[in-house]
Amino acid sequence: MIKYKNQIKGVFFDLYGTLLIFHDYDSANREWINCYYELIGKPYNISFDQIEILCEKIISKDVPKNNEHQLTTYESKIKWFLEEIGLILPIGKLKELANVTIQKWQEQIELDKESIATIENLKKKYTVGLITNFDHTPHIYKVLMSTNLKSFFDFVIVSDEVNCKKPEGKIFELGLSKCGLRPNEVVYIGDNPEDDIEGALNAGLSAILIDRGKKTNSATAKEVNAIKINSLTELTKIL
Repeated sequence: MIKYKNQIKGVFFDLYGTLLIFHDYDSANREWINCYYELIGKPYNISFDQIEILCEKIISKDVPKNNEHQLTTYESKIKWFLEEIGLILPIGKLKELANVTIQKWQEQIELDKESIATIENLKKKYTVGLITNFDHTPHIYKVLMSTNLKSFFDFVIVSDEVNCKKPEGKIFELGLSKCGLRPNEVVYIGDNPEDDIEGALNAGLSAILIDRGKKTNSATAKEVNAIKINSLTELTKIL
């Protein structure tokens, strides 16, 4: 059970893999890569292998955020790694590429049918917030509006927007400061053992791992010192 359950005043959520679920995680990534190939590979004679390398770098590597053109982290990565292979796109076209490729990836993702009812129940007792790692802030707000999730959160923190990310303690501290709660008063719900669970625990929060038995992220499977659930409805029994 949650340690000091009677002290819990806030419930913070991860987004992808937790409230939003993948039809097929690997397929979503393949479609995302294929979209890059269609939009810039074929037109600019960039091989599919080069596009795969480009996409892997976008996922796995960090670059300085481009403030000169007010680019998101995702747009900054696209610009940086395309220029590495000699392709310089106009800023407008680069932003369009970012939006179209993210939307292609989003096509195989949907709101878990239990998400809204679960959050509605939790809001009767707790402050409810969202802390998500994502490199393209406009997309998050677009998704939150289209799924009607935004109105349920007392605050939303996107790593791209605040320039820090899970598992860094700072991003959890920002969430705590948004609602005036202490670490021992909050539980974090996520699907990534490292970024979500270890990050929250190291920041002093309680944590619950949701594991639906299918791939939802690129993290290595590992044992964590946290409660595990298989569905969001189990939260109302635990909290």
